[in-house]
Amino acid sequence: MLLWLIEAAGVRRELVAAARVAAAAGGTMMQRAGAIRRHVPWTEVRAALWGER
Repeated sequence: MLLWLIEAAGVRRELVAAARVAAAAGGTMMQRAGAIRRHVPWTEVRAALWGER
């Protein structure tokens, strides 16, 4: 769901792609979510959602 959110929010494609690769590396759901957020922090998601870029 986190990947869906960042993609639907309009986060830059290269960040989404990096987050997908990181999530595919495996681990627990929490580890995968952490890996995604390392590539796409909440500040980036907020900026995309509120048009702050």
